[in-house]
Amino acid sequence: MDDDEERRRREANMLEFLKNKREESWLKERPEELQPQQFQPAVNVPQLNLLENLPSMVAGVRSNVGVQQLQATTQFRSLLSIENPPINEVIQSGVVSRFIEFLGRDNYPQLQFEAARVLTNIASGASGNTEVVIAHGAIPRFVRLLGSPSDAVREEAVWALGNIAGDSPKSRDLVLALGALMPLLAQFKNRAKLSMLRNASWTLANFCSGKAQLPFEQVKEALAAVARVIRTKDGSLLTNACRALAYLSDCTDDEIKPFIDGDVCNRLVELLFHTWPSILIPALRTVGNIVMGYDLQTQVIINNRTLKRLLDLLTENYNKSINKEACCTISKITARSKELIQAVIEAGIIPALVILLQNAEFEIKKEAVCAISNATSVGTHDQIKFLVHDGCIKPLCDLVVCPDPSIVIFCLKGLENILKVGEADKNQGYTGDVNVFKQMIDDAKGRENMASLQNHDNEEIRKKAIEILDTYWLRV
Repeated sequence: MDDDEERRRREANMLEFLKNKREESWLKERPEELQPQQFQPAVNVPQLNLLENLPSMVAGVRSNVGVQQLQATTQFRSLLSIENPPINEVIQSGVVSRFIEFLGRDNYPQLQFEAARVLTNIASGASGNTEVVIAHGAIPRFVRLLGSPSDAVREEAVWALGNIAGDSPKSRDLVLALGALMPLLAQFKNRAKLSMLRNASWTLANFCSGKAQLPFEQVKEALAAVARVIRTKDGSLLTNACRALAYLSDCTDDEIKPFIDGDVCNRLVELLFHTWPSILIPALRTVGNIVMGYDLQTQVIINNRTLKRLLDLLTENYNKSINKEACCTISKITARSKELIQAVIEAGIIPALVILLQNAEFEIKKEAVCAISNATSVGTHDQIKFLVHDGCIKPLCDLVVCPDPSIVIFCLKGLENILKVGEADKNQGYTGDVNVFKQMIDDAKGRENMASLQNHDNEEIRKKAIEILDTYWLRV
């Protein structure tokens, strides 16, 4: 198999790898041209049905002659580079431990490289295959190879550790516990080649990933490395840098501070204008994480043209994932303070949210509901009146009977907050003896829809619906 064919296969496999092993769909894109450097072939590898030659290949690997070891290892690499590779057959042949041994052959870097690639291909299979590689002690060997004088060997070690770390949070934690992070970050220094930066950034993103959040102390050194590459124009590198930032920024308020001190925010706002969804979506997620910090941190984002760009992302013809992330980011802003809600209002975002509530796909409506409901919970009476003026009551009344319990609760809370403002205006004599917003909810069939929730299976929904009806209407 030639290098171009193998590159295409590896890229396709990595797309599938990310699809199957990443927990968040917006981070499943794999950058292009993520191909380690190559040694020039020192031996001719027959392109036959290599599986039929498995016994002789095993014998070659077990040989004491270096040339035979290299030829057989290269044949195994070719065998594992085909579509639907026979990984289990290779494991069952008992050669994994021999390839682990070859990783220690510092005097034979080409053999190290081929053995590393074989193990990488095994680890990129099912989780059980990855566990075999781990059980044979590959991780500390690969970590050691991050210090190899051979660029190609280092890149393959980077690739292998990224595969292993991406298999599961448990595997990722083991890779980090065995000291892989700092030698990985060293690959970003000393004028590293683009191919290394692409591979290292992809692996770094996997090191930072997972639902089980890592302590920020364990990964904060990665921020400096990301800051060095995030101003690149290379799409693959930017994709991985943004993925890493999205994970790194999912932390506490105090730990968010380096993102602002390191001038990352300005670049993130620039990347919100990028045309690649694989860059734009994690950049949006990172911005959303940052605005969950202190109000000062949120204001740094707001001051950088972010709201105008978010409005563009809501109103222009972007895909569902981008609309959803933009709404999610806005919902985090409207949950913060009256001042930030006012900034959202002045940016003209509320009418766009209402349109999405009425017309968008359900996944986007869910995020838009959160943005509106949060604003009714935190906003002033005048701000809530502005939401009503822009038409939020009708879609909230419609969605209060949707099948998603969490959205029903958001709608109920939003409608309750609106009713409270209407009642306050009535009590102060601004609207006579009429709660105008109660009448608007009635006209939008809101009372009727809430009445249908009195026997809902969800206790919180049932109690909240009854509470609203008892407070503002005679229960029906």
